[in-house]
Amino acid sequence: MKEDHLKNGQLKPGYNIQIGVESEFIVGVNVSSERLDQLILILFLDRLESNFKVKYQAVTADAEYESAENYSYLNSKNQTIFIKPQTYEKFKTKKFKKDISKREDMKYDVDGNFYI
Repeated sequence: MKEDHLKNGQLKPGYNIQIGVESEFIVGVNVSSERLDQLILILFLDRLESNFKVKYQAVTADAEYESAENYSYLNSKNQTIFIKPQTYEKFKTKKFKKDISKREDMKYDVDGNFYI
């Protein structure tokens, strides 16, 4: 068992389950005791590839799988990546858009390699 991330004293199951789907069919299942999804994606995709001898050209995952390691891995495999950014909903708020200190709200100067 593990404690809920909200720290409210509730316990959650100690297993993490991933399901891989292609064309509405389940092509892979993974059960792990690792609590973070982002640490499981590479292992899960490698297992799918070894079981089916097929490399998927595109990978779609929810925000919990977003990490620099996962992006690097998928880029190295020349796979198209569709992972929703963890901050996607936050970026759409007025408060975030008005905050001039955020890199996302600045213009990037490619020649000088800096933000304005």
